[in-house]
Amino acid sequence: CFIGARLLNSTLTLNLSMAFACALLGLWWREFVRQTHFVNLRYERALHIDAIYCLATSLALAIIVAMTKLNTTAVFWCMASGAVISTAIPLFLMLRGVQFNASAIRRDVALSWHVGRWDVAGSIVTWGYAQSYIYFAALHGGLDAAAEISAGRLLGMPLALVWASYANVLRPRASRLLATSSNERAQQLAVQSALLVIGLSLVYALIVFALIPQLASTLFGGKFPRLRTISMWWIAYFTLTGISTVAVSVLRSALQFQQVFHRQVINCALAVVLLTGSLEFAALESLVVAMVIVEAISAALLWRVAKSAISRHQQAP
Repeated sequence: CFIGARLLNSTLTLNLSMAFACALLGLWWREFVRQTHFVNLRYERALHIDAIYCLATSLALAIIVAMTKLNTTAVFWCMASGAVISTAIPLFLMLRGVQFNASAIRRDVALSWHVGRWDVAGSIVTWGYAQSYIYFAALHGGLDAAAEISAGRLLGMPLALVWASYANVLRPRASRLLATSSNERAQQLAVQSALLVIGLSLVYALIVFALIPQLASTLFGGKFPRLRTISMWWIAYFTLTGISTVAVSVLRSALQFQQVFHRQVINCALAVVLLTGSLEFAALESLVVAMVIVEAISAALLWRVAKSAISRHQQAP
């Protein structure tokens, strides 16, 4: 019985691992096809892929729920299936008639990795320090503090999703402007995008501020008395991340990935120092304030480098 249980457990683990791997590959596959549409400024096609993915995945989940018990492995398989269904035809149409050349593919991959390696490393660094707040919150006041600060962050997360989506649109537009030496228009696009970030953030902050009493009782059962203050600080943080995202998009459009990575490392070190120092304050909000200060410095550094990158393009023959 013991050996049988071990074998069964190994089989379940293997099935889960395979499902997770396929779901991850499906996610990469879908994102690749989406990005090709963004590069070609075909935003509606990227939206179609997302809509079909959601519909196909939801339908597969509904079928499984109706037929058997839902589990994690089944969810991953549904995600993988949805990715294939939503992108198979667009990918086939995109590759139809394309002449493949091994040397050209190797050259393109090498060129992509030459700049992309900095983005991969930078993304890991950014994710690390951006998520470290939860551990510092636990050190500050235990699991209750971590839960309260996470609840406040949750109310600001829609802004982060909007900035990530807007970056998909901003990068190809900025790349085309810089490639055609329309540097003044690229700078105007960056400034207008930053103003858009500030405007949307202010509107969103007012809405959340007004709805906090209802949200606190409905979503969190009134357990977090400092939710309004914490959520406002998080919204300030995400406003600054939006401004940083605009600058980073311009820098990536100018292929300045290494410059972005260097600033991300500086931000990581600064975040660790300030978050450690914030533990000396009694107020839980001090942790978010530390994150806000880090992001403000990050935005200033990135915008300075982005402005220099545009100026260099202007001076180039």
